[in-house]
Amino acid sequence: MHLNGENAILSEAWIWICEKKRREGMEGHVMVAMKGHPGCGKSTIARALSKSLRVPLIDKDDIRDCLSLLNPLSSSSAAAFSALSYDVMWKIVQTQLQSGLSVIVDCPLARPHLFHTALSLSHRCGARLVIVECKPSDADEWKRRLETRAAAASATGSSDQDHGVASTLIHVHTDEPRSDSDIDSPTHSQGSGKQIRIEDQQSLALQLPPNYWHKPSKWEDLQKIIVEYQGCFNYDTGSVKKLIVDTTAMSTEATVVSVLEWLASLDNSLHTISSIQ
Repeated sequence: MHLNGENAILSEAWIWICEKKRREGMEGHVMVAMKGHPGCGKSTIARALSKSLRVPLIDKDDIRDCLSLLNPLSSSSAAAFSALSYDVMWKIVQTQLQSGLSVIVDCPLARPHLFHTALSLSHRCGARLVIVECKPSDADEWKRRLETRAAAASATGSSDQDHGVASTLIHVHTDEPRSDSDIDSPTHSQGSGKQIRIEDQQSLALQLPPNYWHKPSKWEDLQKIIVEYQGCFNYDTGSVKKLIVDTTAMSTEATVVSVLEWLASLDNSLHTISSIQ
């Protein structure tokens, strides 16, 4: 997706507003928290916003992908991996905010305690929290996107097709522990004599098994997740400014432009919740 000259100006305007606030001693950096169910288009919008605004994007699923390498085929530790993924994500977000940077956070933000964590963190770091919630109205298109994404990931062996890295099996050896001087070699000591050898010396994070996929791959799977939420997804966000976008009603570019316009006009808006359809 490429933004034209007019849309780039919107991006520059929002950055200028943030810089002006910072110089005046006001809240200059912002946490843009994405919200939405899997396959709704929030990650696509988040990436486009990050590129346009030139701010860091912290994606919970990037962390979840890496953790899945520890035991990618087991479902017993899924809850623990998910909780740890959020802990790491919030820690990285905190570092960016404490450095005075705005940040985009990409996660479902499905439960109230996640929203309150984001709100508390933004307050502690002197940042402003805003929410962009993706709500597709066209269920058929939503289903198509979800299942197309899963099929593509299964074919490439990666949850992020942009990596373009062929999956490589990770072999586990039980040799004697190596000395500390070997820590930077292609084979790293992993506790009591157990080692993981990286055959092609690429990062573990880019070597996902061919059958790896921790997100819902079928429409029925997504519906089960929504039922398990027991209605908690639709919680009150109080005075926090929130924009609701219908990601099936317009193109990605048009949606991003609308979000940029909303971000640039936040101080002039009297509405807590806005919507784009």
